[in-house]
This record gives sequence, structure tokens and C-alpha cells, in this order.
Amino acid sequence: MTRDKGNDVRLGHTELLELKRWNTPTIYNGWEQITTRDGARECFNLEVCRDFMPQMGPMVGRAVTVVVEPSNPEHVQTNREAWSEYRRYV
Repeated sequence: MTRDKGNDVRLGHTELLELKRWNTPTIYNGWEQITTRDGARECFNLEVCRDFMPQMGPMVGRAVTVVVEPSNPEHVQTNREAWSEYRRYV
């Protein structure tokens, strides 16, 4: 494990490979034991979850979460050149 600039802990490649040995319910049960979240209230999915490619085996990695706010007027006020910069970039 390493810490990045924001003092967040990152799992290294070795730790990710170790996690790959376990299935999702096992990982979640362990996670539930070390967090303060109430799993009976907020940490479950009502929809059916299927693995459409079981032949690929378990997969581990990092996820990125983003917030997209295309209609937020504050962004236009902050940077009026955003659209032209985006078009130039693309």
C-alpha cells in the first residue's frame, strides 16, 4: 500500500492481485466489518446482477468517479472559454 499526495491509501499491484483470489461477497463482508456504514440500510442492490462473461474470471482494478454538471451556470461564469478550449482539445 502507498499513500498519495492527499494522504489517501492506494492498493498496490500485489494487493490487487491478492483481492482477485476472493469473490465479491467475501470482500464486501470484510469491508462491512471495518466500516461504520449500516449494511442493512444502505449497502445493497435490489436489481438482479448477472455475470455475462464468467469465462473471464474475477477482475480487480481501480474505479474513477466523476460528477458531470453540463447545465450548471457557475461553470460558464468561471471559465467563459471552456467550450472553445474543449473543442480545441478534441
